[in-house]
Amino acid sequence: MFNVNYKIAHITLLADDEQHMRSFYRDMLGLVERKKAQNQFSYAFTSQDQPFLLLY
Repeated sequence: MFNVNYKIAHITLLADDEQHMRSFYRDMLGLVERKKAQNQFSYAFTSQDQPFLLLY
């Protein structure tokens, strides 16, 4: 069996239920939410980190 390490730099998700998805990442996981456009939000671990998650 191989031991493989992965580094995920960026994830983009398309949400059917934007409010529930935003609440999950912001309130449940504690990620920092930044609004990018009308229906686009990005998330980072802290306010100093670069966003790694984009939610449409």
